Amino acid sequence: MIAGQCLRNEVFTRAFSSDLSRARHTAEIILEQIQGTKPELILDKRLRERVSKLIFMSCPCAQRYPIASCNFPQSYGEMEGQPVSVHVEQAEKLGITLAEWASKTSEGIEEFTERVMSFFQVRQIPQENS
Repeated sequence: MIAGQCLRNEVFTRAFSSDLSRARHTAEIILEQIQGTKPELILDKRLRERVSKLIFMSCPCAQRYPIASCNFPQSYGEMEGQPVSVHVEQAEKLGITLAEWASKTSEGIEEFTERVMSFFQVRQIPQENS
């Protein structure tokens, strides 16, 4: 992995990753390639990315698979675990667009920011002494 090769001579005292398997796996690959002492990898669900609801909804698998099966981050509220077709119907019944319906039923940018910032506030990561 290029990232691991580029970072192999850097000194890491801490390593953090989302708890999602693909993020954890990437972090583990990078840590395997660094020289010297390898820090413990600390996983935290607050580091999960925010996925655009519309990107997922336009995905070819969206009509066939429930949103939860794609292992996307955080809660999708009323959308959690349901095929997108259910939400298309609901939006049509309410006379709103699918984008409007999605924005009402999943994590917004404010919630996302608060979630990620809570990780950094709780960690209170001190500066290392050189």
